[in-house]
Amino acid sequence: MLRRARKIIAVSHFTKWELTNYYKIPASKIQVIHNGVDINKFKPATDKRKAKAELGFNPDDIAIVSVGRLYARKGLFTLIESMPAVTKRFPNAKFIISGKGQSDEMNKLIAYAEKLGVKDNIVFTGYYPDKKLPKLYQAADVFAFSTFYEHHPFAVLEALATGLPVVTTKVGGIPETIDNGKNGFLVDTFNPNQFSDRILYYLNIQLRLRKWCKSTKKRLSSNLTGAL
Repeated sequence: MLRRARKIIAVSHFTKWELTNYYKIPASKIQVIHNGVDINKFKPATDKRKAKAELGFNPDDIAIVSVGRLYARKGLFTLIESMPAVTKRFPNAKFIISGKGQSDEMNKLIAYAEKLGVKDNIVFTGYYPDKKLPKLYQAADVFAFSTFYEHHPFAVLEALATGLPVVTTKVGGIPETIDNGKNGFLVDTFNPNQFSDRILYYLNIQLRLRKWCKSTKKRLSSNLTGAL
């Protein structure tokens, strides 16, 4: 079928590379058009604490969200391995994993989280309806995507459109969207230390910002009160 097609649309240059190298499709027949995202649907939260509360999460918890099917190639064992270092620094961090998959895969992930002592810091939401998905992104503080095979995932685009700091892997077509250190961080696959390091980088910045804002507000309030 591919060879009979007059033109083939590839969602990334990585996809085009696979088609030319593995399926021997002439490069001239392939047009790269990256996946897009509805920025009117996926947009930054106006009140993140409210978004967390509306979904039944504790507004005081840090939400590290991952969206995708519970398949082995999503690399969720690596994400779970990164959790102890994160929860040691931020005990109120919750890793919220959204997506459906085979029940035995979820059971393996839960057992692994229990083995590492982070079971209470992980939440499996199961399938999230499309209409509620934007709210889940809005409730997140960081988006973490530990996949080891992708073409051009919608989840990364949706997280970026929501204004989230993104930590993901340098695989497939992801580096065509994430410019490492500029609009997100790219890490090696199967490297939990890199994942936790980059997640903590974002969380520490957010913590400092909250402290600065609180300090500034307190100082302004004191000055204004004194002036009166």
